[in-house]
Amino acid sequence: MGFQGVVVSDDMQMGAIATRYGYDLAVQKAIEAGVDVIPVGNDLAYDPDVALRTIELVAGWVRDGIVPESRIDDSWTRIQKAKGQFAQAAA
Repeated sequence: MGFQGVVVSDDMQMGAIATRYGYDLAVQKAIEAGVDVIPVGNDLAYDPDVALRTIELVAGWVRDGIVPESRIDDSWTRIQKAKGQFAQAAA
């Protein structure tokens, strides 16, 4: 489709996602599908460690070769580009 912008998903803890896939698999599938920003509302079942756990999950997938490091780098690049565009627009 040629879209080069940042892709944002719905909350990974929403019922339809969490019930069908579980949190870990939902995050993995979102990354594999090209999602750059993965929101976590953390309000339905509060987990004070959800951010750290998510970072550790992603780092583990990269380390184990499940998710290529280039996939994470590509997301970082798109997010940085978007941030730069917002900064220019605000100036």
